Amino acid sequence: MTRLTFLACGRCGRVHAEPVAPTRCRHCRADALVDITADVQDDRYFTRPMRS
Repeated sequence: MTRLTFLACGRCGRVHAEPVAPTRCRHCRADALVDITADVQDDRYFTRPMRS
């Protein structure tokens, strides 16, 4: 099974879930990607209350 890496763009906020981390945002081409893998693979990420 391939493990995904989750990255968020610091410029446009787009989140990427890729087996191989891109070097640039595929949406805005910024190179300000932040690894958020540990945050989204924590069970608490999926059980946070939704805000309206």
